[in-house]
Amino acid sequence: MGPEMGSDGRVTGWDPPRRLAYEEDWAALMGQDPDALSPLTSEFVVEAQSGGTCVVHVTSSGFGTGADWESEFWAEMGAGWMPYFDTLRLYLTYFPGQEATPLDVSASHPGDAEALWGAARDALGLGGEGAAFRVLGTTGTVARVGERQALVRLTAPVPGMLSVYTYGEGDGTATAGVRAYLFSADAADYVRREESAWRAWLQGLPVSA
Repeated sequence: MGPEMGSDGRVTGWDPPRRLAYEEDWAALMGQDPDALSPLTSEFVVEAQSGGTCVVHVTSSGFGTGADWESEFWAEMGAGWMPYFDTLRLYLTYFPGQEATPLDVSASHPGDAEALWGAARDALGLGGEGAAFRVLGTTGTVARVGERQALVRLTAPVPGMLSVYTYGEGDGTATAGVRAYLFSADAADYVRREESAWRAWLQGLPVSA
């Protein structure tokens, strides 16, 4: 999920390729007292369908003290899962079984996430699903446009998946990021060569104060 955004978990259910369940220390994730919250549990169930396809069911649960932040957390979780499902679908369609080289960069700006997303969208010249994508020498096709997030299937100079997104920090600032998974023998060289250019692009987004 990006630098310093991981969490430790414990596997509680393992029946490949049908089911995976795990739990995380929700109190530690949320900066709360350990006794205030139960673990955050997640379960993935894969249901086979006809035609070589499947349906993935994901359930998350946890119990706390009913504070306002808890309601906000659950309200955001469903929407937060969706970009990862889109990425999974794209991976299984175009890059099954391949190992990815990641690119993950971000930059913070004063203001809110909507304004920052507007600046990123305009700078990208972002079209709808199926539109051509071209920025910083990369080309591809827009696969999905969501709430303050777009997913692109890259075709050059290295094939892969690239997501551009923004989110609010809650302190009057917002972050814009680029997260890519690249599939090529040249991918690591591309990341070393272009990572600073992507960071500079994010830092240079023209956000109105």
